Amino acid sequence: MNVYLQHILPGIAAEGTDSTTFGSATTADIAILQALSKRIHHGKFIAEAKFQAEERKYATLIENNDAAGILETLTNRAVEKKVLERVKLKASTYGQDISVSRPDSGEESFAFKVDPQLISDLYRDFVMPLTKEVEVEYLLTRLDRPVVAVAGEAGSFAWMAAERHFGTLAMNTFISKEGIKDVVAMVENNSIAYGVLPFEDSQIGIIKDTQTCLLRGTVKIAAEIFVPKHLVIAGSVSLQMLPSDAVTKVYVPLEVIDQVQNQAEKFWPSSAIQPVKSAKDAVANLRDSESTPGNLAIAIITKQAAQIHEVEHTKLPINFADVEEGPSAYMRMLVIAKFFPAATGNDKSFISIKLNHHVGSLLNALTIWNEHGISLSYLESIYNTDGSGYDFFVEFPGHIHDTNVQAAVQALSSQICSVHHLGSCPVKSTQECSP
Repeated sequence: MNVYLQHILPGIAAEGTDSTTFGSATTADIAILQALSKRIHHGKFIAEAKFQAEERKYATLIENNDAAGILETLTNRAVEKKVLERVKLKASTYGQDISVSRPDSGEESFAFKVDPQLISDLYRDFVMPLTKEVEVEYLLTRLDRPVVAVAGEAGSFAWMAAERHFGTLAMNTFISKEGIKDVVAMVENNSIAYGVLPFEDSQIGIIKDTQTCLLRGTVKIAAEIFVPKHLVIAGSVSLQMLPSDAVTKVYVPLEVIDQVQNQAEKFWPSSAIQPVKSAKDAVANLRDSESTPGNLAIAIITKQAAQIHEVEHTKLPINFADVEEGPSAYMRMLVIAKFFPAATGNDKSFISIKLNHHVGSLLNALTIWNEHGISLSYLESIYNTDGSGYDFFVEFPGHIHDTNVQAAVQALSSQICSVHHLGSCPVKSTQECSP
């Protein structure tokens, strides 16, 4: 949709509003979007045909999670050139404006409703790259094997993010890993195609382990996903029983301990808050505990984890309203890979920069961003454990392949600092993280 609104529509329609054409304009929008969707997703059939033609070659690339190799094998530049010529020819043939009178000279002179070269350029810059993304993603999941490593078990925030991004039908290709470093290592050594990591808690901040792995590693950020922090009380206990001294043990998975510990200690001052590795461990401890009316054990886990482990659960007390639900309570997760998607027109990028150590270098770097019309959305200094100084972790709107971004990076690299691209992906909104 971003590609259509930001790039295609401005090229094929004049700017302005005409209330008498809303109906026909909507019909035209739908027709174009359907045609684009059909053409791009036809890439799955193209990929399957190419796989069948060279099965052994593609199988080796897939087993090695070599997305770059798959893309290179799929690409036939001679064919692409002919396709673009055919697109321009069709646009020239069917896009003529017959309402415009021609000169009487007899010379061929055509008027077009849309410049045929523009149609060809849009096809080259957006339709083809998006089609290739679909083809690569399809082939990476073509064989019966794990494709996505998730930094968390089923029911964790990372697992929910993986389901949102890849779809529930792809769950059989997910594998659970305990640590962030484990997931990053698997992607880096081509043991897996994608990884899903926690990156930011809206109420705690950036997850430093993830940030450090991105700064020190070779993986790329390929997508971001927002998931709501919807937690529940697990255990055979009612809301009426919760605000009492009867609760003596509270099991909390490590992924949520920081966000609930303060409230839990205030709400149950006489209880023991016991961090556990995962929701699975919390449920196991809960089942092993001998709860009595005066000695209750509970767990605070995600609603999905409670459903997966089939334990009774109830909503959090009102005192916990600031740690769950609502637009301000979310987790930002990242999908990492060895590659990143093409520009859509509404993207963000992540980079790290290492400044030359002299007075005013940061100001000079910020000046270059300003000169190229780029507003930084996040900037943080990170100390290098090797003693070499500080790196800066940066987020900003725009794709690394955007013209102004390329110019800014070139200026920074040649004048002020080294730049390491960490990934680019479409922008997501926290409004998309509703349960």
